[in-house]
Amino acid sequence: MSNSGLQAAKDSFLEELIIRRELAINNKYFLDGRDPNSYTGVAWVYGVHDRAGFERPILGKVR
Repeated sequence: MSNSGLQAAKDSFLEELIIRRELAINNKYFLDGRDPNSYTGVAWVYGVHDRAGFERPILGKVR
């Protein structure tokens, strides 16, 4: 999985400007632009909620 957004923010001294620009584009062109889920989606690109899944026991036969 590529974290190009995260890498761009780390490589740049203008992190806040990059995120503001992404939010402006998101608010202008997407139907759910000002929805909280939309802000979470933009933040996810920069690794805010990125984590590994939990390990779960498997019951039964997996096909």
